[in-house]
Amino acid sequence: MNWLFYALLCAFFYGIEAVYLKYLHKKGIEENTLICAMFLYALPLLFIPASIHGFREVKSVFWIVLVFVAVGNGLGFYFYSKAIKNTDVSLAAPVLSISPLVVVFFSWIFLMELPPAKGFAGMLCIVIGLAFLTAGSQGLNIVEFIKNRGVKFALITVLIWGIVASIDKVALGYSAPMVYPFISASAISAVYLFFAKVSLKNIFRKETFGLFACLGFINAGLFLTHMLALNTGYVSYVIAIKRSGVLISIIVGKFIFKEKQSGLRAIASLFILLGLYFLSG
Repeated sequence: MNWLFYALLCAFFYGIEAVYLKYLHKKGIEENTLICAMFLYALPLLFIPASIHGFREVKSVFWIVLVFVAVGNGLGFYFYSKAIKNTDVSLAAPVLSISPLVVVFFSWIFLMELPPAKGFAGMLCIVIGLAFLTAGSQGLNIVEFIKNRGVKFALITVLIWGIVASIDKVALGYSAPMVYPFISASAISAVYLFFAKVSLKNIFRKETFGLFACLGFINAGLFLTHMLALNTGYVSYVIAIKRSGVLISIIVGKFIFKEKQSGLRAIASLFILLGLYFLSG
């Protein structure tokens, strides 16, 4: 199977994960329990490729970097979950997809790396996309957009993920693509179990076991297809296709949760996706 197949699968998992989280939130499941289960239930599936590949290539310095990865991603996924819970999934998903823009900003601040002209065109496309997201029946309404509780959490998530992305890249360099997802998911699970005080009893309740198993499958699928696509595909193409999963979130959100303004949000997503493609190229 070629990289495109895995990239398309990755986009599907990326889009459906946000919708499924929204569905579980509507069932009243607490955030910390939900995120911990998302990673804990993914471990059996992630362990298979990790064990086949072996852990020999993991360097000792990796474990130090892993601490920052676990804490950063733990915080990021907490606010990600809060964003999905507190606003329409068709609004949160496009905002959450702009994290590469933050990476570019911090690269400019700390490394003095300026993107080429193509990158500036990408940033302009993202700004236009965000403008469409703020549009409502009364036209552009940036104040109401920023005041939206879910959007606030989404922007916090974007900021955290924009910073953690660089640390993630360093950690991946000290391990291996097929091993890193398992170790990373294990570390994030540990953060929630030991620091957020999530109870294993709540994680493995009979009533929610099937729901959490499905969530773990989606998360493992997202992890693995992303790595498999990157193994043979161009990074810019893989990221652009993966982010297109926001369109799945918008379409499914409209039909399952009866969310409004899906047309505008789809247009916004197309601009954002085009911008992300320019930035990643």
